[in-house]
Amino acid sequence: MNSSRTIFVFCLFLSACQSWYVPQARDVKRKPHSGGIVAMPARHRAEDRQKAEELMRQTCSPSPFVVSDEAEAVVGQETKVNGSETNRDDSRQNAGQFLGMNLISGSNSGKETNQSSVTTQIKDWQISYGCEQAGSSTHNTTTK
Repeated sequence: MNSSRTIFVFCLFLSACQSWYVPQARDVKRKPHSGGIVAMPARHRAEDRQKAEELMRQTCSPSPFVVSDEAEAVVGQETKVNGSETNRDDSRQNAGQFLGMNLISGSNSGKETNQSSVTTQIKDWQISYGCEQAGSSTHNTTTK
């Protein structure tokens, strides 16, 4: 009986952890009772879409909203730079003589530096929408 209680509490804890996701959606452009643009992460979840629809409803209230366009949009860029520096020891040594001149092999001490960078685009999923006006009828739009 005690182990079944422990399992129940553990399962309850796991299900609570899964529900801690905070939906991500924000107004990019907003004209009350007219429409606007809402953005979500490019790889959005159903919860993000629900929050975006709630923002559109709030803007258009009491009228329904009409989605006019959805697309991925580049909103910035991020550059990551990697670098390394290596100290090189002096490896010069006398290799003998040739025609009365000393021959030296190897290289002087110094530093070798390597650097690389990668730039990636930061993207959002953006939804453009309008508010349906009272008495207007649209046939091929999605209303919520």
